Amino acid sequence: MLLGRISESLSSCTSLHQINLAHNSLLGQIPATLGSLQSLNSLNLSINKLSGEILESFSSLKLSLLNLSRNQLIGRVSDTLSISAYNSSFAENPGLCNHNIRYLHPCL
Repeated sequence: MLLGRISESLSSCTSLHQINLAHNSLLGQIPATLGSLQSLNSLNLSINKLSGEILESFSSLKLSLLNLSRNQLIGRVSDTLSISAYNSSFAENPGLCNHNIRYLHPCL
C-alpha cells in the first residue's frame, strides 16, 4: 500500500500509457503535471484520499479509462469529462458537481 502524495516527478515519464494507483492511501491534490502526459491512455486513482479539484487539463487527454471514484475531490466536473465512457469515474466524491452526471448534484 502506498502512502503520501503523488509525486510531481511522475510526469517526467512522458511515455507512460497507464497509471494505476488505486486502492492506496494517497492524499493531497492530483499533481497538475499529470495533465501533460499526452501518451496516457488509462488513469485509475480510485479508492484513495485525494482532495482538491479535478484538473482542467484532463479534458485534453485521450483516456480510454478514467477512474477518480471514492476520493474526497471537490468542485465542478468539466462537461468534457461528463461523457458516458467515464460514467462511474466520479462516484463517491460528495464534493463534486455536474448537471450532466445523474449521481452528482448540480453545480450552483
